Amino acid sequence: SPWLEDFDCIVLDPGHGGRDPGAVGPGGTFEKNRTLEIVLIVRDLLRIRLPEVRVVLTRSSDEYVSLSDRTRLANLCRADLFVSVHCNASTNRDARGYETFFLSRARTSDARAVELLENQVVELDDTPAPPDDPLGFILADMAQSIFLNNSSSLASMIQGRLARVFPGRANRGVKQAGFYVLRGAYMPSVLVEAAFISNPSEERDLLSLDFRFKVAQAIVDAIVEYAEGVNR
Repeated sequence: SPWLEDFDCIVLDPGHGGRDPGAVGPGGTFEKNRTLEIVLIVRDLLRIRLPEVRVVLTRSSDEYVSLSDRTRLANLCRADLFVSVHCNASTNRDARGYETFFLSRARTSDARAVELLENQVVELDDTPAPPDDPLGFILADMAQSIFLNNSSSLASMIQGRLARVFPGRANRGVKQAGFYVLRGAYMPSVLVEAAFISNPSEERDLLSLDFRFKVAQAIVDAIVEYAEGVNR
């Protein structure tokens, strides 16, 4: 990707949307609404912190965008980063905390569970990708392997910044998983799980503007840190 020589475009991806509500909290909160709210704050903060960088959203309203169209947009925009924001969910209501992923084979049962949860939306696509296509994953993984270190570094930066703003929360660390939404992106890409919407306490947190602002601030601080490293 020759355009990566100049850090001038970021694509932000609010998870889910439209006919895909994402995970639904015990109080009826839709993931798609919380992710959009967080990403809109990230966009506005980036425009202040990095005014020379173009910020593009895969969606800016409650609309459905297929997983493949999200990374296709990032490629068309020649983005330098692709950041997808989600809210986690688990059958265990006590599960809590934040974690950040980059594309690779899931190595733990927890990572596989999150991968399965986020990938099942592909069934809503008009032309869904085969969910068990090993060749497709290998090719996508090869493309992303070029940016593996960059993606891993950004994921670590986001986790570190989230740990600063939420010192008392569970830091679930940086993980790897085979998310469809990250496949085919020809730039460093990460997926952030900000909190467990399935946890009643964290669902209430996600309804708080202060909480969403802190999540957005952590993501922006990490992106700025990353950009400064790229531009050295």
